Amino acid sequence: VRDGGWVIFQNCVFENNGTGLLIDSAFSDLNSPAMLGLVFRNNRTGLHLVNVPGGTPLQLNNCLFSRNDTDIQNDCNNLYDSRTSVFE
Repeated sequence: VRDGGWVIFQNCVFENNGTGLLIDSAFSDLNSPAMLGLVFRNNRTGLHLVNVPGGTPLQLNNCLFSRNDTDIQNDCNNLYDSRTSVFE
């Protein structure tokens, strides 16, 4: 996801990649930065945050991070809430 864009992610699987999902969007009409039920499995990096628009905490709801070398790489130090997610 690059500048100006945002995608609503729900129930997706990111598996066997270098980077499962990279977010680098400095601006967007984002009003709900939530991800629901995502699976990040067997990636070098599961979720890579370069820029998250709006500085709003990213909601990682009921996501699974399993067997990634790095589960979340947060280069922009954006807040995220992963309390309902599972890390294996």
